[in-house]
Amino acid sequence: MKFISQSRRILQEARNKAYPEEIQIRLGVSLMNPGNELLHLWKKIAHKYPHIHLSMVPFKDDADEIIQISEHLGEQIDIVFCCCVFNLWAEKNQSLYMAEHALCIAVPNDHPLSGKSILELRDLFGYTLYMSNPEKAANSIPVAEYLKPYPQIRIQYDDYTDYTTLSKHSVNNQLTVIEAGWVSMLPMAKAIPVEWDLTVPYGVFYSRHPSQMVHYFIQILKKEMQKS
Repeated sequence: MKFISQSRRILQEARNKAYPEEIQIRLGVSLMNPGNELLHLWKKIAHKYPHIHLSMVPFKDDADEIIQISEHLGEQIDIVFCCCVFNLWAEKNQSLYMAEHALCIAVPNDHPLSGKSILELRDLFGYTLYMSNPEKAANSIPVAEYLKPYPQIRIQYDDYTDYTTLSKHSVNNQLTVIEAGWVSMLPMAKAIPVEWDLTVPYGVFYSRHPSQMVHYFIQILKKEMQKS
Protein backbone atom coordinates (compact mmCIF):
# COMPACT_ATOMS: atom_id res chain seq x y z
CA MET A 1 0.00 0.00 0.00
CA LYS A 2 2.84 2.37 0.82
CA PHE A 3 4.44 1.65 -2.57
CA ILE A 4 1.15 2.38 -4.36
CA SER A 5 0.70 5.61 -2.44
CA GLN A 6 4.23 6.73 -3.28
CA SER A 7 3.72 5.85 -6.94
CA ARG A 8 0.55 7.90 -7.12
CA ARG A 9 2.29 10.84 -5.49
CA ILE A 10 5.19 10.62 -7.94
CA LEU A 11 2.82 10.46 -10.91
CA GLN A 12 0.85 13.46 -9.65
CA GLU A 13 4.04 15.45 -9.12
CA ALA A 14 5.15 14.56 -12.65
CA ARG A 15 1.84 15.79 -14.06
CA ASN A 16 2.09 19.03 -12.13
CA LYS A 17 5.66 19.56 -13.27
CA ALA A 18 4.44 19.41 -16.85
CA TYR A 19 2.84 22.79 -16.06
CA PRO A 20 5.16 24.22 -13.37
CA GLU A 21 3.96 27.80 -13.83
CA GLU A 22 0.87 29.22 -12.19
CA ILE A 23 -2.21 28.65 -14.33
CA GLN A 24 -5.19 30.98 -14.15
CA ILE A 25 -8.52 29.91 -15.60
CA ARG A 26 -11.01 32.75 -16.01
CA LEU A 27 -14.56 31.66 -15.22
CA GLY A 28 -17.32 33.93 -16.48
CA VAL A 29 -20.06 34.31 -13.86
CA SER A 30 -23.37 36.15 -13.70
CA LEU A 31 -26.42 36.27 -11.48
CA MET A 32 -28.13 33.61 -13.60
CA ASN A 33 -24.98 31.60 -14.31
CA PRO A 34 -22.96 31.51 -11.06
CA GLY A 35 -21.25 28.20 -11.87
CA ASN A 36 -22.11 26.60 -8.54
CA GLU A 37 -21.65 22.95 -9.59
CA LEU A 38 -18.26 23.67 -11.12
CA LEU A 39 -17.12 25.67 -8.09
CA HIS A 40 -18.33 22.93 -5.74
CA LEU A 41 -16.34 20.30 -7.65
CA TRP A 42 -13.24 22.47 -7.80
CA LYS A 43 -13.40 23.19 -4.08
CA LYS A 44 -13.13 19.46 -3.43
CA ILE A 45 -10.19 18.81 -5.76
CA ALA A 46 -8.25 22.09 -5.85
CA HIS A 47 -5.72 20.83 -3.28
CA LYS A 48 -4.47 18.35 -5.89
CA TYR A 49 -3.68 21.16 -8.32
CA PRO A 50 -2.20 24.04 -6.31
CA HIS A 51 -0.76 25.61 -9.46
CA ILE A 52 -4.24 26.14 -10.97
CA HIS A 53 -6.36 29.07 -9.87
CA LEU A 54 -9.94 29.93 -10.84
CA SER A 55 -10.66 33.64 -11.13
CA MET A 56 -14.17 35.05 -11.51
CA VAL A 57 -14.96 37.43 -14.35
CA PRO A 58 -18.47 38.92 -13.99
CA PHE A 59 -20.72 39.51 -16.97
CA LYS A 60 -24.27 40.79 -17.42
CA ASP A 61 -27.22 38.53 -18.17
CA ASP A 62 -27.85 40.47 -21.33
CA ALA A 63 -28.45 38.78 -24.70
CA ASP A 64 -26.07 41.09 -26.60
CA GLU A 65 -23.24 40.67 -24.09
CA ILE A 66 -23.74 36.90 -24.01
CA ILE A 67 -23.46 36.78 -27.80
CA GLN A 68 -20.14 38.63 -27.59
CA ILE A 69 -18.80 36.32 -24.88
CA SER A 70 -19.90 33.17 -26.71
CA GLU A 71 -18.13 34.33 -29.86
CA HIS A 72 -14.89 35.22 -28.05
CA LEU A 73 -14.35 32.58 -25.38
CA GLY A 74 -10.64 32.37 -24.64
CA GLU A 75 -10.01 36.09 -24.90
CA GLN A 76 -11.34 37.80 -21.74
CA ILE A 77 -13.16 34.73 -20.39
CA ASP A 78 -11.94 31.14 -20.72
CA ILE A 79 -14.96 29.14 -19.59
CA VAL A 80 -18.63 29.62 -18.68
CA PHE A 81 -20.88 27.21 -16.80
CA CYS A 82 -24.32 27.39 -18.39
CA CYS A 83 -27.10 25.50 -20.16
CA CYS A 84 -25.64 22.97 -22.60
CA VAL A 85 -28.45 23.44 -25.13
CA PHE A 86 -27.99 27.20 -25.20
CA ASN A 87 -27.80 27.78 -28.96
CA LEU A 88 -25.60 30.87 -28.68
CA TRP A 89 -22.88 28.90 -26.88
CA ALA A 90 -23.18 25.56 -28.65
CA GLU A 91 -22.83 26.92 -32.18
CA LYS A 92 -19.28 28.14 -31.69
CA ASN A 93 -17.86 26.31 -28.67
CA GLN A 94 -17.23 22.94 -27.05
CA SER A 95 -18.93 21.82 -23.86
CA LEU A 96 -18.44 19.38 -20.99
CA TYR A 97 -21.73 18.13 -19.53
CA MET A 98 -21.91 18.22 -15.71
CA ALA A 99 -25.46 18.45 -14.33
CA GLU A 100 -29.22 18.68 -14.87
CA HIS A 101 -31.27 21.68 -13.73
CA ALA A 102 -34.99 21.23 -13.09
CA LEU A 103 -37.45 23.58 -14.75
CA CYS A 104 -40.14 25.06 -12.52
CA ILE A 105 -42.43 28.10 -12.30
CA ALA A 106 -41.69 31.41 -10.63
CA VAL A 107 -44.93 32.28 -8.83
CA PRO A 108 -45.28 35.81 -7.35
CA ASN A 109 -45.92 35.86 -3.62
CA ASP A 110 -49.40 37.36 -4.05
CA HIS A 111 -50.48 35.01 -6.84
CA PRO A 112 -53.40 32.58 -6.19
CA LEU A 113 -51.04 29.63 -6.81
CA SER A 114 -48.34 30.79 -4.40
CA GLY A 115 -49.56 28.55 -1.59
CA LYS A 116 -48.97 25.32 -3.50
CA SER A 117 -45.94 23.12 -2.87
CA ILE A 118 -46.18 21.56 -6.35
CA LEU A 119 -48.19 22.59 -9.41
CA GLU A 120 -50.37 20.22 -11.42
CA LEU A 121 -50.91 21.07 -15.07
CA ARG A 122 -54.58 21.77 -14.45
CA ASP A 123 -53.53 24.46 -11.96
CA LEU A 124 -52.04 26.34 -14.89
CA PHE A 125 -55.15 26.20 -17.09
CA GLY A 126 -56.23 29.71 -18.05
CA TYR A 127 -52.87 31.24 -17.20
CA THR A 128 -50.06 32.50 -19.42
CA LEU A 129 -46.54 31.18 -18.90
CA TYR A 130 -43.73 33.55 -19.80
CA MET A 131 -40.42 32.13 -21.01
CA SER A 132 -37.40 33.01 -23.14
CA ASN A 133 -37.47 32.97 -26.91
CA PRO A 134 -36.33 29.40 -27.82
CA GLU A 135 -34.08 30.83 -30.55
CA LYS A 136 -32.01 32.56 -27.87
CA ALA A 137 -32.43 30.23 -24.89
CA ALA A 138 -33.12 26.63 -25.78
CA ASN A 139 -34.15 25.80 -22.21
CA SER A 140 -37.63 26.93 -23.29
CA ILE A 141 -37.94 24.16 -25.89
CA PRO A 142 -38.76 21.27 -23.48
CA VAL A 143 -41.63 23.23 -21.93
CA ALA A 144 -43.04 24.40 -25.26
CA GLU A 145 -43.00 20.83 -26.60
CA TYR A 146 -44.52 19.40 -23.44
CA LEU A 147 -47.40 21.90 -23.44
CA LYS A 148 -48.45 21.46 -27.07
CA PRO A 149 -51.37 19.16 -26.12
CA TYR A 150 -52.59 21.74 -23.57
CA PRO A 151 -54.01 24.81 -25.34
CA GLN A 152 -55.58 25.78 -22.00
CA ILE A 153 -52.09 26.98 -20.98
CA ARG A 154 -50.93 29.97 -22.99
CA ILE A 155 -47.27 30.68 -23.75
CA GLN A 156 -45.79 34.14 -24.17
CA TYR A 157 -42.17 34.49 -25.24
CA ASP A 158 -39.89 37.20 -23.89
CA ASP A 159 -36.91 38.20 -25.98
CA TYR A 160 -34.67 36.96 -23.17
CA THR A 161 -35.22 36.11 -19.50
CA ASP A 162 -32.99 38.07 -17.14
CA TYR A 163 -33.34 39.61 -13.69
CA THR A 164 -35.23 42.62 -15.08
CA THR A 165 -37.69 40.37 -16.89
CA LEU A 166 -38.27 38.20 -13.82
CA SER A 167 -38.82 41.28 -11.66
CA LYS A 168 -41.32 42.72 -14.15
CA HIS A 169 -43.35 39.52 -14.20
CA SER A 170 -43.27 39.31 -10.40
CA VAL A 171 -44.59 42.87 -10.09
CA ASN A 172 -47.32 42.14 -12.67
CA ASN A 173 -48.29 38.90 -10.88
CA GLN A 174 -47.34 36.78 -13.92
CA LEU A 175 -45.95 33.24 -14.07
CA THR A 176 -42.46 32.65 -15.50
CA VAL A 177 -40.71 29.41 -16.45
CA ILE A 178 -37.34 29.36 -14.70
CA GLU A 179 -34.58 26.98 -13.70
CA ALA A 180 -34.64 25.91 -10.06
CA GLY A 181 -31.22 27.44 -9.45
CA TRP A 182 -32.56 30.93 -10.07
CA VAL A 183 -34.64 30.91 -6.88
CA SER A 184 -32.21 33.21 -5.06
CA MET A 185 -33.00 35.90 -7.63
CA LEU A 186 -36.66 36.07 -6.70
CA PRO A 187 -37.35 38.19 -3.59
CA MET A 188 -40.94 38.80 -4.76
CA ALA A 189 -41.70 35.26 -5.95
CA LYS A 190 -41.05 31.61 -5.17
CA ALA A 191 -39.92 28.75 -7.38
CA ILE A 192 -42.57 26.01 -7.37
CA PRO A 193 -41.94 22.62 -9.07
CA VAL A 194 -44.43 21.27 -11.60
CA GLU A 195 -45.63 17.68 -12.00
CA TRP A 196 -43.64 17.47 -15.23
CA ASP A 197 -40.15 15.94 -15.17
CA LEU A 198 -38.43 18.55 -17.32
CA THR A 199 -34.77 19.44 -16.96
CA VAL A 200 -32.05 21.11 -19.00
CA PRO A 201 -28.40 19.95 -19.16
CA TYR A 202 -25.68 22.20 -17.76
CA GLY A 203 -21.95 22.15 -18.25
CA VAL A 204 -18.74 24.01 -18.98
CA PHE A 205 -18.41 25.82 -22.28
CA TYR A 206 -14.98 26.58 -23.69
CA SER A 207 -13.53 27.62 -27.02
CA ARG A 208 -13.65 25.26 -29.97
CA HIS A 209 -9.89 25.87 -30.15
CA PRO A 210 -8.88 26.20 -26.47
CA SER A 211 -5.46 27.17 -25.22
CA GLN A 212 -3.21 24.42 -23.89
CA MET A 213 -3.97 25.55 -20.33
CA VAL A 214 -7.75 25.42 -20.81
CA HIS A 215 -7.49 22.03 -22.50
CA TYR A 216 -5.45 20.80 -19.52
CA PHE A 217 -8.08 22.11 -17.09
CA ILE A 218 -10.94 20.44 -18.99
CA GLN A 219 -9.09 17.12 -18.97
CA ILE A 220 -8.71 17.41 -15.19
CA LEU A 221 -12.46 18.00 -14.82
CA LYS A 222 -13.23 14.97 -16.98
CA LYS A 223 -10.91 12.76 -14.94
CA GLU A 224 -12.26 13.95 -11.60
CA MET A 225 -15.88 13.57 -12.71
CA GLN A 226 -15.24 9.96 -13.72
CA LYS A 227 -14.06 9.25 -10.18
CA SER A 228 -17.19 10.61 -8.53
